[in-house]
Amino acid sequence: MERKGQSQIITTILIILLVLAAIVIVWQVVRGTVDEGAGSITGTAACIGIDLTISGVTPNTNNPVDSVAVQVERGTDETTLAGVKVLVVDAVSGATMWSLDEPTKIPSALGTSTITIEDDPAAVDELTRDTSYQVRIAPQITAEDGSIKQCPVTDTDTFTA
Repeated sequence: MERKGQSQIITTILIILLVLAAIVIVWQVVRGTVDEGAGSITGTAACIGIDLTISGVTPNTNNPVDSVAVQVERGTDETTLAGVKVLVVDAVSGATMWSLDEPTKIPSALGTSTITIEDDPAAVDELTRDTSYQVRIAPQITAEDGSIKQCPVTDTDTFTA
């Protein structure tokens, strides 16, 4: 009878150990998912409140157009930016014609900066006269892991080349 009691105690201890092991395994999976989601939320939260707007767009007078000067204004936000992404997009098809990551011409709070985006001579995409295009700007921030994260587009302006 004493052996039967010992057997039940050992079985109970083994079941408790198995349950604890299962809890640890499930916690590791859940924790990794939660940490990953929290990091994404933290990065997105850093983008909220960044105030970048386009105050003017000036295509050059060449035919075809080979550069566009974009006046970017900054509001009162104090977020440290890693750069500004400038896109020139066909207003009808939505196709990206030109793209530029500008890490140096970032306007300070309440400041203005002119960013010139130029055609790549090797590229086949060129802006043609009397065609509508859009300029879009998106701030870029440095994530906790040191990588550059692009925030959503903060402003769009339409112009005719």
